[in-house]
Order: sequence, then C-alpha cells, then structure tokens
Amino acid sequence: MLYRLFITLLWFGLTFLVILPVLCHRLKYSIYYGGLRPRNITQENLKMEEENNQRLLMAHKEFRNIVTKNEIVGKPSNVTDIIITLITVSRGISDYNPYYLTQTASKLLQLLRKDVTGLDFTYGLMVCNVDSLPNAYTEAKEISNLIYTTVKYTKRLNQVINRFEKEKQDYVYCLEKSLQFQPRYVLLMEDDAYPTDRMLPVLEYSIQNVFQGKFSEFFHQQRKVAYLKLYHPERLLGFISSEIYRLFELAGAILLLVTFLIAVKKTCTSGITITRRFVILTGVYIVFLALAIGRPNLIGIRTVSPYFHSFVTAPSCCTPANLYSYNGARAVIDSVSHKVSYAGHAKDALLDEFLKESDYNAIYVEPNIFKHIGQYSSLRHGIVLDPYVV
Repeated sequence: MLYRLFITLLWFGLTFLVILPVLCHRLKYSIYYGGLRPRNITQENLKMEEENNQRLLMAHKEFRNIVTKNEIVGKPSNVTDIIITLITVSRGISDYNPYYLTQTASKLLQLLRKDVTGLDFTYGLMVCNVDSLPNAYTEAKEISNLIYTTVKYTKRLNQVINRFEKEKQDYVYCLEKSLQFQPRYVLLMEDDAYPTDRMLPVLEYSIQNVFQGKFSEFFHQQRKVAYLKLYHPERLLGFISSEIYRLFELAGAILLLVTFLIAVKKTCTSGITITRRFVILTGVYIVFLALAIGRPNLIGIRTVSPYFHSFVTAPSCCTPANLYSYNGARAVIDSVSHKVSYAGHAKDALLDEFLKESDYNAIYVEPNIFKHIGQYSSLRHGIVLDPYVV
C-alpha cells in the first residue's frame, strides 16, 4: 500500500512539479506561463514586432507578385456570395507602422488565389477606410490601387464624438456598404484579424453546417442565426469559465482516455484487475494535466481539419471577425444604429443586447480561424498592449 502511494506521488510530482514546469513555462495560457522566470513584457513585445515584420515581408512579396502579373482585384458585384470587408484605421503611431491592413489583405488574396478551385462560394474583397484623416492614411491609399476601397470620411471630421461611438458608427457604415452588393453573407473583419491557412475551408464548412444544414448539426436550422463569431480571445477559452460545455469536454476527454488506458493495460497485462482506485487516479491525473497545459493550447489539435471544428452559442466580447447572413446584418444595423456606445459599453455589448432583444442567435466557431495580431490598439490611440492580452 505504501509502495503504491509512493509511486502515485512520484508520478504526480514528476509530471506537475518537474516536467511540465520545464516544458510549459513559456507556453502561453498554461498555468506555468512565466513561472520559472518572470515575464519580460519588453522582450515579448519585441518578439511580436519581429513576427509582425516577418509577416510584412511576405505581404510585400505577395503584392509584388500581384502587380507583376497585373492581377488587380475587381470590385465586388451583385453575383458575389460572400463579401469580405476589411475595416481599417490608422494606428496613429509616429515611430513605427505595423501595416496590419497590408498583412491581412495580402493573406486574404493569397488564400483566395490558392483555394479558388476548391471553393463552393464566390468571393469579393473590399476595404472600408474609416480613418478620420483618410488622405493622411497612406497605407490604405496604396492598397486602394489594388483592392476596391470605400472611404467614409471624405471631409475632415468636425463633429466631436467619443471613440467608442465612432467605432460603432464605422462598423455599421462598413456593414451597410457591404450589403449594397446584395451578397448572401458578409465577412466583416478588423484589419488586425489575420486569417489562418485553413480559414476558407472552415468558413465554408461552417456556413454549410449552420446556415444550410448540409451536415450533422441539423439543430442549428431550428435557430435563427444572425452571425458566426470567428474569433474569441484565447485567454478566455479556458476550462474554468461560465461556458458549461467546456466542462463536458473535459469529462468526455477523461472518459475517452481512461477507457483507452484500461484497454491498453488489459492488452499488455492479461488477467489484471482494473481497480476503482486506478480509474479515479487516472481521471484526476487527466484533469490536472488538461488544466495545467490549458484548453487554448489543447484545442489547437482540432485545427487539422474543418470537420473537427465545433459550433456553440457565441460568448460575449470582441468582434475582430464576424460572418453575417444578409438578413442578420440588416437586423443588426437596425438594432444598433440608434444606440450609443461609450466606455464599458462598446459595439460588442450592443451586439449582445441585439441578441437578447431579438429572436436571433449567434454561433461561435471553435477553434478560432483568425489570429489577433493587433499589438497597437486603435481605440487607445496606438498604445502597446500586453502580449498576453493580444
């Protein structure tokens, strides 16, 4: 009995006090993150800036190829199924320009060119420039030579409004401009929402699943869905949250892995008896392991295929990338246009109110198919954000 207790304590101790701290102290969203050595936010910001510059080099290369081959992107038309609209604004930084619009636009063009033969929908791409000084926003002006661009503020903005209300009005404007082409869907993105490599296949699978009911998730057809939420901050995706389904995920993982271990143990050691103690300890071990590594890191495994993505009720917060149905977009515009945004009650809060006041629902596609690269906040006058928050 004492021997078994010693082995169990050694097993847990080596895993959670030695091996995982060494492996995971630099793994974002694990409980060991920054544990062995304190976080150096300055170094983390420099690393993000370096990654930003690498993406920018690839973006410039992509645009050079487009210009060389004279592949100017045409204006979206009334036969386009999905309008992808990039909302953009200058970050107002004097010493460093992150060029988020350039990076995101080039990535979208790369994906559309790469996957064009395997796509079921037609796509149109446009940029929505909502900078209050559009003529000074040189990056957007250069992009407009290649991608159809609509500009909201053709004259200097004289009216003084709070920045949260301006952001809401800009969002509504870009959504309305997108609907002018009568698309079936509008993918409304902020310029710092960087698409993953599998964004388009997952997007189409999600549309066919939720809006068209072509696959097994038939129950979504019984729900009136206004939009798909395509990004939620990773730091809010942990097991410990108000989202009950994540606990069911953990329970399912425990059941699956315990069953697997029992099968392996019986196969390798014939005639052995599986005790209740073994099952309980294994279950506890799996729970601690999952909590230690962090759910945001674990669900990354599901990005290998569109069919591993799940559809759950959309949580509150954040709008880097939403896909609206045509009718859903109209309903959102009607709802939020006459409401005022302010600090603590931004446009995402108005979207929550819309869902509560209407018979519409919103669905979150998990894992994320966008990465938030916005190190410099547009709402906070270019302030550098903590990399953990980005």
